[in-house]
Amino acid sequence: MDGLIGNVIPKREVTTEQIKDNAVTADKLGVLTTKGDNLNFDTKHVRVPIGSNDKVLTADSTEDAGVAWKAAQGGNPLTTKGDLFGYSTLAARLPVGTAGQILSVDATEATGLKWIEPPAGGSASCGPLQIDPYIYNSITQGTLTWTQSDSDYLNGNMNNDSADADGDEWDYAIETSAGDWTLVVCMRKAANAGILETYISDDLVDTEDGYSAATTYNNKIVTTSITLLAEITTLAFKINSKHASSSAYAAFIESITMWRTS
Repeated sequence: MDGLIGNVIPKREVTTEQIKDNAVTADKLGVLTTKGDNLNFDTKHVRVPIGSNDKVLTADSTEDAGVAWKAAQGGNPLTTKGDLFGYSTLAARLPVGTAGQILSVDATEATGLKWIEPPAGGSASCGPLQIDPYIYNSITQGTLTWTQSDSDYLNGNMNNDSADADGDEWDYAIETSAGDWTLVVCMRKAANAGILETYISDDLVDTEDGYSAATTYNNKIVTTSITLLAEITTLAFKINSKHASSSAYAAFIESITMWRTS
């Protein structure tokens, strides 16, 4: 053709056999027998049977068709509240531990992790606790008031003095770990104070007469060897009668401190 400048594309011959080999024919589709089957190729067209539920089609050069159905990487193996995702050679479930256990590294485990009991002398959830007397959980009976006073330990006290009565009771919710604990309650003693009982998890651990003819401050009541569990523990104070010479049923709590000893 006059004036045509450029490359001449050679004509490529395609044989009937090549067309036949590459065509998807009824014969080739005939190897498929089941819903979900796939048609793949090795040296000829082959059937890849449908996998089981939740499996994914994955490249695998060791298979004739070059693919295989396998468990999904990164799937969700978790089944129970508190389970954790772990990993060994693939995503794995680390079942939730029991109450009070801590998570520890352990190379002998498949995921490298293991729930264990806390070491002796350690704390699973808390160390020394300084409990503010005015942050109480609930009042069973009575009216509580925080009174500022430079004479008291920490410059004040929580008291029921505004309308004190026999049976006044209130409590604190505290998080403890399993072990033996010491409790120190610092209180004011006075001529109008009653007898104060201290309960932990409904167990009576101390009884202290708060009466003193002359007011005294920073009276420390120490209770040792209180065995507690890893849980939310209730610490309660209750007025139970009074000294014969006392004029009322008041209680004056200046501070509350607890710590684990073993």
